[in-house]
Amino acid sequence: MSAAASNSLVENLNLGSGELRLVVKDSIDIAGCITGMGSAITAGASPAKESAEIISNILANNAKIIGKAKMHELAYGVTGINTLAGTPVNPKYPNLIPGGSSSGSATAVAEGVADIGIGTDTGGSIRMPAACCGLVGLKPTFGRVSRVGVHPAQSSLDCVGTITKTVALAEQAMALIDPSFKIQPDLAEFNVGVVKGAWRSDVATAMDAALSNVSQSMQSIELPGLMRAHEAGLIIIAAENWSAFHDIVDAPNLGDDIHKRLLLAQEITAQQVDDALKIQAEFRAEVDAVLASGIDVLILPALPLPAPTLAEAKDAAAIVAHTQLLRPFNISGHPAITLPLENDAGQPFGLQLVGGMMQDEKLCMIARQIERLIESKDYEEKLK
Repeated sequence: MSAAASNSLVENLNLGSGELRLVVKDSIDIAGCITGMGSAITAGASPAKESAEIISNILANNAKIIGKAKMHELAYGVTGINTLAGTPVNPKYPNLIPGGSSSGSATAVAEGVADIGIGTDTGGSIRMPAACCGLVGLKPTFGRVSRVGVHPAQSSLDCVGTITKTVALAEQAMALIDPSFKIQPDLAEFNVGVVKGAWRSDVATAMDAALSNVSQSMQSIELPGLMRAHEAGLIIIAAENWSAFHDIVDAPNLGDDIHKRLLLAQEITAQQVDDALKIQAEFRAEVDAVLASGIDVLILPALPLPAPTLAEAKDAAAIVAHTQLLRPFNISGHPAITLPLENDAGQPFGLQLVGGMMQDEKLCMIARQIERLIESKDYEEKLK
């Protein structure tokens, strides 16, 4: 499919050169383009005068930006449904949500328009659409990739990352946006910590089956603070989004779902934020301690149950629960990557791997090996 025929983009571009085609989430500044944030409120806004630092890195490294991608309005939602700017279709699972907020960055890759989708992840906004669309989604360590020229400008959780079809492409994409990233060769042995949890039985069964072909050392791990970290993440993102967008809360052309979320965010107290920050520090230490005990990578589902349908997405409260395994690692700041995975019914939920702080290269290297082993198992089963 050509970029012109795609419904994933808000603007077609032809910047840079090279074989790798990228689309960029419309919350990232590109000089001469309006940074639309998926919102009607930005109509008529002045184009960005300068490009974000990551755009300069991309264009300096033999890659081509072909468009700006659709997104959940103001990056404040996980469904990708946008009644004002348009909802991109999930190419592989058209009855399911595309996932948000980096929806168009995922669907453009899934439909073959782009090799790499650049998105942002504050509470799962790269890993959620990757899981929903059957793709690889990488959220780097917090602070690893520059956010200069990324909106909202102030965030203590947000990370710029990538959506691709393979881990190898994710590594190439990371090297584009972070010049310090160096791809590592395979490691013969590594230790896996499989996180215990009460996810749905079909998800647990599919994950166990996928990992049965991984011969490396595995042990069960508990993360008692996981759900509290999810709740803390909701409080922090709400408080920060109220700070960023309170002046437009009553705008007549603001999406209804965003209006409601901002009104709820207004009610967050300073005490709630302080408590959430304490939970953040505790959970970060909890994850650090597990990874320091000889575990190289943690594994758990990306979503605790399969991706929801477009109809199910009307229940906003239920949809937030889909991020309860993603959001904690925005709170902790650790790098996390999702690999495509389905249950026996062919419903996607994704497999999530979490690595040590600033060990993004090691995480990707292990994910690349696990991806290969899972694909090998799938291939063997298809031959039976």
